[in-house]
Amino acid sequence: MNNRLNILIVHYEEEKARLQSAINECVQEADYLLAHSFSKALWEVDTKLRTFKSFEDSRYNEKVWRLDTIARLEKGLNSDHSDFLKDFYVDRIKQEKEELRKLSLHTEPVKKDTEGIIDETLLKLVERKIKSFSVVLYQRDNLYFQIEIVGRAFKITFPDVEFHRSNERLHDGSLKLLARIGFVNERDNLILLLPYKDSEDLNSLKIVLSRIFFEVFYQDGRETYIRYKE
Repeated sequence: MNNRLNILIVHYEEEKARLQSAINECVQEADYLLAHSFSKALWEVDTKLRTFKSFEDSRYNEKVWRLDTIARLEKGLNSDHSDFLKDFYVDRIKQEKEELRKLSLHTEPVKKDTEGIIDETLLKLVERKIKSFSVVLYQRDNLYFQIEIVGRAFKITFPDVEFHRSNERLHDGSLKLLARIGFVNERDNLILLLPYKDSEDLNSLKIVLSRIFFEVFYQDGRETYIRYKE
């Protein structure tokens, strides 16, 4: 499993569990308006999870669809008492389970990314062997972000924001997602500062990088490369 993608999946699985717990508490307290708000957030998180898991396994969404179909058929089987329909449900459930079994025999990764290279380069940065490095997302448009250590913080910078808005590599949707992560626009640069004191802070940086790759740009790694000077 892609480790960086796994970090992001775990992060959102935890968020999903937190939201579900919050919804349950709201329902118990009859606060249905707040429960509805949490439900919308849960739907967004679940949608992202499905997208991230489909990066890991190209057949993931079809597997989920088969599981949902089996659940609906089993519900119908348990609620209908017609012998004819029972036979129909039993046959369909058997067919769907067989298709699911075939799908589960193979997991096809969608991509091979540059995760190992990025981790090695991060280590060089932390060990002060390099001052900074850039992660190029789209070479043709020169869309990249730079990572450096400034004082006791990691600094991530996306330069030339207006240029990339004009060529639509950065659009309103991606800018909103970057703002949610914590980026602020300063003089045509999107900048994020993350505290850096120990290894836990390094893990926080890796989560941010995962969100940039998979949540903001749905980056498959084919165009991604690293550049730096030693």
